[in-house]
Amino acid sequence: MSSVAQASRSGRIGTPASRLQFSDRSTGLLLACLVPALFWTAMIALVGNALGAMPAVATLALIALGIAAFLVIVVGSLTARG
Repeated sequence: MSSVAQASRSGRIGTPASRLQFSDRSTGLLLACLVPALFWTAMIALVGNALGAMPAVATLALIALGIAAFLVIVVGSLTARG
């Protein structure tokens, strides 16, 4: 019996090394998306506050979500190739 059949039969698809690699990639993707999204959202809030028109919290949350979603798509597609 092949090792792939044994792994799928036992319910363990990946080896510990491949699970660790996926965890490292997902952690890197999380950091590469959340840090810039939070930074630029904070900049928008600071500029808005300096101009006297502080954006609503819901608006800031939508901006952060949009930036993070865009970066997940871009960074995820670039790192999936390697």
